[in-house]
Amino acid sequence: MPFSSLVISLFFNRNKTNYDLYLNLGLGYMFFNELLNLYIGVYTTLPQIPFANVYSFLFPLIIYRLFYNISNSVIFRKRIKLMAIGLIIFFIIDNLIQRDFLTNFQFHTYLVSTLILIYIVTVILLQIMMSDIIHEYLRSKSFWISLGLLLFYVPFLPVIITFEFMVVNFEIKNIITLFLIMVMNFCFIYASLWTKHR
Repeated sequence: MPFSSLVISLFFNRNKTNYDLYLNLGLGYMFFNELLNLYIGVYTTLPQIPFANVYSFLFPLIIYRLFYNISNSVIFRKRIKLMAIGLIIFFIIDNLIQRDFLTNFQFHTYLVSTLILIYIVTVILLQIMMSDIIHEYLRSKSFWISLGLLLFYVPFLPVIITFEFMVVNFEIKNIITLFLIMVMNFCFIYASLWTKHR
């Protein structure tokens, strides 16, 4: 699904915007991460945890930058920048304390980055829906990108929390994750093919 979203965004995008670079970078990294995890899991004995930790830290930063470009509010853009810096500092401190980057999933960093992302996406969605410029927000590319991320991260957050505390098993987590990835990428594909506003 990330590969389909990336190809459609790169070659069949009907609504080119100034933030497509970051959308494509995020989709490309998402696809590369899935491919890398598959390769490592099947063909090597390397641990997958460090790659998952890098992804759970870098991918939100790419998305923050995407929404930094989407937002028209100077104040909110400054807030996004401060939250991104805050996440970087938190990531460094968390790893200095835990010292388990190579062996354990960085749950605290993931939790903080996801909460920040949900906050940013919610604010952007409200800005889009209350905008005087975009009257048909259902035809807005920003709306569908925001909605896709929100539909993935809001339900996935309790899943990852319960998985961390061994309430949900690996198979159930994977099934839910697959479904949410499909929903999110459908929104991204819709954003590229059928929208007409920024």
